[in-house]
Amino acid sequence: MKDAGVVLLTDDGSPVGNPRVLRRAMEYARGFDLPFASHAETMELSGNGAMNEGRISYKLGIPGIPPESEEICIDRDIRIARLAGARLHIQHVTTYRGLLIIKRAKEDGCAVTCEVSPHHLIFNEEDITGYDANYKMNPPLRTKADNEGLLQALIDGDFDIIATDHAPHSELEKANDFASAPFGITGLETALPSLYHHFIKPGVFGWDLVVRRYCVEPRKIIGVPPAEIKAGARANFILFDPARQTTFDREFTKSKSTNTPFFNRSLDGMVARVVLDDETLLAR
Repeated sequence: MKDAGVVLLTDDGSPVGNPRVLRRAMEYARGFDLPFASHAETMELSGNGAMNEGRISYKLGIPGIPPESEEICIDRDIRIARLAGARLHIQHVTTYRGLLIIKRAKEDGCAVTCEVSPHHLIFNEEDITGYDANYKMNPPLRTKADNEGLLQALIDGDFDIIATDHAPHSELEKANDFASAPFGITGLETALPSLYHHFIKPGVFGWDLVVRRYCVEPRKIIGVPPAEIKAGARANFILFDPARQTTFDREFTKSKSTNTPFFNRSLDGMVARVVLDDETLLAR
């Protein structure tokens, strides 16, 4: 798999319940110098939950997923990675207490990195008011206090990367009732405009943080050489226009899926051009 170009192994979508199996997977990953990315979830605690467990889930009558489901698995996977001598990456952290577990492990010298997604910084359980399945994701939207804690952790450098957690689904699937609709939202097209609109333009943090956490550090984790901007190099870049505005409607989006809380909403800023290996993939 590594010879074929694989740069990372992951259990995302189906977390490994058996610690012994996970240990063996991490040991194999270590042997090939591949990081292992973990979807931290204790399925026995999550059960048939569909959103964060708490006051809002009780009010809406929707089965909940307690934050402990994520936090217990974060702690378990870190301990197993330390035992296996593996490099571990914790995906889409949603609770501040979970982030603190990772932070302590880093301070203890464990080779662990972690990520946060834009939607877990911007939205929380209070946004799920109309049973809109476009707010259903796994891990789920947590609390406003978690939003604030994760945002400060990103600013402080506790998060290594920003990840889109892109998970497209059809409109028909997401039209089901909240409890039975699939988890996940699209995140690729909305990532930069949402970060600009909610954080960069208001001065919460700058473009330097986004470049470092959304571009530079992810490449380091998976061993991909940095993108260079210099004469003679292949062109790999994104042009972002802060003077324009993006409305995520069916006409605008290039994705086949529209399962996003930003659908039919407008955000300041627009990705105006995407160039990969000298080829223009998008121009607006």
